[in-house]
Amino acid sequence: MENDDFAQTPGSSKKDLENIRRDVQAFLTGESLGIQHNKILKTYMTFLDSVLRQEASAEDLTAIVQDMVSYLTLHFVSEESLMNLTAYPEADHHRLRHRGFLDEVERLVTEIRIGQQTYDALAAAAGLWMLDHERTFDADLAAFLAARPDAAG
Repeated sequence: MENDDFAQTPGSSKKDLENIRRDVQAFLTGESLGIQHNKILKTYMTFLDSVLRQEASAEDLTAIVQDMVSYLTLHFVSEESLMNLTAYPEADHHRLRHRGFLDEVERLVTEIRIGQQTYDALAAAAGLWMLDHERTFDADLAAFLAARPDAAG
C-alpha cells in the first residue's frame, strides 16, 4: 500500500534537496520563529487597535483573541520542538513561561466573560508579556541557536 504523503513529495533533485535544506536550516536557526513572531505581533496589534478604538464588538474582540491564542499555541509547539531538537538547556523553564502565559490569557478571558475584567486589561497583560518574553527568553534562545556550530549553514 502506497503512502499518499510520500506520493505528493517533491522529487529528489539537487534543487529540491537544497530547498529542503534551506527550510530545515531556517527552522534550526530560528528564522522561521521570527516569521511566526511577526504574525503574532501583527495579530496582537489588530487586537490592541480594536481595544483602543473601542469600535469592535465583544464578539469581534473575542474572535481576535481566539486567533491570537491559536497561533500562539502553534508557535509555542514549534518553538518547543526546536528547543528539544537542539537540546536547549533552558527548554523546561521556557516551556513553563509559555504555559503560564496561556493560563493567564485563559483566566483573563474567563473574567471578561463574567464581567470581572476588561479587554483593556487583557491587551495590557498580553502586550507586556510578549515584549518581555521576546526580549528575554526568546533573545536567549536566539543567541543559543546562533552560537550552534551548524547555525552558519
